[in-house]
Amino acid sequence: MALMTAKNGPKFVEVPGISETFADSVKPLSFRDGQFRIEFCVSRTDNCLYPSCRLVLSASAGVDLLNKLQEMVGDLHQRRKLGFNQQNKLSLIVLDPE
Repeated sequence: MALMTAKNGPKFVEVPGISETFADSVKPLSFRDGQFRIEFCVSRTDNCLYPSCRLVLSASAGVDLLNKLQEMVGDLHQRRKLGFNQQNKLSLIVLDPE
């Protein structure tokens, strides 16, 4: 396990054996009891969506995730890697994939 120093807060400990989960859509999304609840889904060839991960975040972790996603999308947009659709909605158009 590798230790990384955090700017403010506890040290981040890398866990090499942790698994990754793929999703190609986000479906049920809610906020209740002070927690964000997000369900990530994957589409299959039978034209159905299946849940691949259910994630529950504290309110502060949800806000942190939102801020980091906004920063990343802004950076990608500035570098012309992503563009917004004509209605200026959150759906993104890949301009120059890496």
